[in-house]
Amino acid sequence: MNRTIITLFLIFKLGLVFGQIAFTENYENGVIKVSGQLDQNDKKTGVWTYYYTNGKIRYKGSFKNDDRTGKWYFYRGNERLKETINYVDGKMYGEWNTYYNDSINTLKSTSYFKNGIGLGVRKEYYSNGKLKVYIEPDSLKKEVQIYNSYYQSGQKETSGKALKGEILKPGKKIGVWKIYFENGVLKNSIRYIENTDKYETKYYYENGNLKEKGIIKNKFYRIGEWKSYYKSGELESEILHPEELNYKSKKSIETFYLKDGNIKLKRFYNLNGKKEKEIKYENGKPIN
Repeated sequence: MNRTIITLFLIFKLGLVFGQIAFTENYENGVIKVSGQLDQNDKKTGVWTYYYTNGKIRYKGSFKNDDRTGKWYFYRGNERLKETINYVDGKMYGEWNTYYNDSINTLKSTSYFKNGIGLGVRKEYYSNGKLKVYIEPDSLKKEVQIYNSYYQSGQKETSGKALKGEILKPGKKIGVWKIYFENGVLKNSIRYIENTDKYETKYYYENGNLKEKGIIKNKFYRIGEWKSYYKSGELESEILHPEELNYKSKKSIETFYLKDGNIKLKRFYNLNGKKEKEIKYENGKPIN
């Protein structure tokens, strides 16, 4: 292995130790950047340690035949543990753990790997150690993950399924997702419409009664018929949103009701989605 000593930037120190070559590389300021050993074939072996420019350990672990092996430790600049990753033959295998930035190495998350490939299982924790998120593969569909999140009290917060995505988050959401109040009552139900960018959503009051329902397109835009309800369950308002996002397809009329079912107010919107006029009602009849 050829080595070039660049005197302005790096200093390499080499020495034979029991058939191995001690290797050290320094920063420009003279602080050690990395230290380890090379075998007789110039491959990394044994424990290697990497440092920040201030001399504190950045990460460390073992090599075998130039491949990472065993548990590796990664640190923040304040010397606190950031994460640990287990390797076999240079590939992530087993647990990848992350930690909170505290003095007692509180576990933040655990993900599982085999031969460098994520197994789709991930657990996240609150700083008090209680489970925050649990993601696991669907036993019936390998490409699907089951997602559950929890309040610190242990009560379920969110549940649903998604296509397998990146390591740290699920992919495209599918099927029905549910979000709960901390008292366990359903807060929001979302049904993703297959092969579209739309989903049907329902919002609920904490007493369990329906609050609002309708269809969302492109994550933000309300389309089609939307209805909202009083906390006691009576219809409060309804509106038919045009399908087109720019509101050029047709006008909209929004109707508001009293709890007794009589019309309270009507609003009329132009082709651009702006209010043109409104008509108030009394005893079910227009008054202006």
